[in-house]
Amino acid sequence: MLVGISAMSASAMMLYPLVAHAFHMSDLKAGFLLGASIHDVAQALGAGYSYSDGAGAIAAIVKLTRVALLAPVLAVVAMGLARWGGGGEGHAKGPGVPWFVIGFFVLAGINSFGVIPAVVATGAERVAAAMLAAAVTATAIRSPLSQLLEAGPKPLLVILAATLVAFGLALAAALLLIG
Repeated sequence: MLVGISAMSASAMMLYPLVAHAFHMSDLKAGFLLGASIHDVAQALGAGYSYSDGAGAIAAIVKLTRVALLAPVLAVVAMGLARWGGGGEGHAKGPGVPWFVIGFFVLAGINSFGVIPAVVATGAERVAAAMLAAAVTATAIRSPLSQLLEAGPKPLLVILAATLVAFGLALAAALLLIG
């Protein structure tokens, strides 16, 4: 399943910026489209920065916000499942908010005050670009085609449908709702 998602995200990373260019999207619209519609963080950022630096920054915010929202959604689902399942004593306490989500919001908050020196921000951007390249490479290395073929077509069809729905909704929102 992860291999299929990675394959769709890699395809989207190459194709979606072309769609954004075809629609002559601003950095804001393109960044939203790419961050909201591509499944993997690394590919969403790669697509955003391939469009422009501005679109890449917006794609990063949108994608990481989308990832951050997984924690509260998961909490709501877990609470609902506990109610339906009768979650009594003996249930293990679930994990809290992931550390990277907390770190993202803390660093975004600090950065918004303008207290990070320019040399540190520039260094962080270079490190982030290198880490992004490493993440994309690692995903490709760890995604053997044989696993994709063993699963058969059904998981791929589900992934394709989810990919197309996410793209359609994000494209509609970018074109109709973002100024």
